[in-house]
Amino acid sequence: MLCALAQNRGLYRRVILLLALNAMFFIAGCATTTRPAGTATADIQHWEGRLSLKIQSTPVESFSSAFELQGTEQAGTMALATPLGTTLGRMRWGPAGAELDNSGEVRKFESFSALAATVTGTDLPLSALFQWLSGTKSEAPGWQVDLSQFDQGRITARRITPLPEVDLRIILAR
Repeated sequence: MLCALAQNRGLYRRVILLLALNAMFFIAGCATTTRPAGTATADIQHWEGRLSLKIQSTPVESFSSAFELQGTEQAGTMALATPLGTTLGRMRWGPAGAELDNSGEVRKFESFSALAATVTGTDLPLSALFQWLSGTKSEAPGWQVDLSQFDQGRITARRITPLPEVDLRIILAR
């Protein structure tokens, strides 16, 4: 029974990690900036595509997912899905805090940073991620981003510090 609990925890941690990392570093591809129907604010943006994340821990952990990200660094949502379209989970954040909805199980956090730190063990550069998705190279402590293939819808980012190193690859849908 203890072994089954450990396996479920590992799966749950991976889903949470994928969600958090989606909102952050691990987005690959091509960006589309649009305004959702009925939204009067031009600042709200929308991206979708695929992302992969590789954490250089022991053992190495790898994740891959389709994603849909909408909003701004101040308030937004990110959904992760399998290649077949099954939703793995949805993250939401705003001024009142953040939450992770994993198949109806909702966990609340004081902020996106707290959600990311709980899931990944580190703060994720949400502000930088939105800049990267817009094609702007933005500095984030410990992270290096490569936007040389942005015109082909690809973003690569690597967290060097703190350890463990993390590789994020994003492919945006066109």
